[in-house]
Amino acid sequence: MELFRHNSGRYAVSSVLDELQTGIHQRIDELFAQNDRLARRIVTLEHLCLAGGGLRATNDLQTFLNSAVQLTHEITGAAGVAVTAAEDLDAAGLTLQAWAGIEPDEPDDLHFNANDPVYTALAKIEQPIKISDLVGKAGPRSKKRAILRRLGCHLVLPLRGRKRFLGLIFLTKRPAGDAYSADDLRLFAACAALIALAMENLLLQQAND
Repeated sequence: MELFRHNSGRYAVSSVLDELQTGIHQRIDELFAQNDRLARRIVTLEHLCLAGGGLRATNDLQTFLNSAVQLTHEITGAAGVAVTAAEDLDAAGLTLQAWAGIEPDEPDDLHFNANDPVYTALAKIEQPIKISDLVGKAGPRSKKRAILRRLGCHLVLPLRGRKRFLGLIFLTKRPAGDAYSADDLRLFAACAALIALAMENLLLQQAND
């Protein structure tokens, strides 16, 4: 299935979209019987991501992330959610961050820093990972690690396009403190993949404009 097809052929082609949608729709069917509101939020996120190719310019990419973070906040049930774009997007003049339920002390608290060992390790992950599991991966010395702990970040979801790393989504624990289940993590990973797919399409669309 091709997303947001353009005559130049440069828009992203998603060979994984059908698989993502199948997994999400199976979970939606389950949720409609258990939690109608949550299921509707997932449908809204899916629609936002698939409609993302209609957005234009840098500000619209930021607007997309703002909306995606708000929906992710509701879907995950986390007390707080934040997203930060990869450093190469920042280098292109796209200083993209968004958060809900988290209030960084400084604007660059969540800014991606490829020189920080925690972010270097996180840029390599393929699946959701707990911040606490980075002890062996990143070592104890990291300014970003201290910031993430202060903000209460607990879980990290990678945002990966077909060939590039796009950024990270951070989740705090849920207000009641209940753990994320294996089903939760699979759903969150699928949602993150949809967000990354939409980001990649928006970036390719900007390159063609």
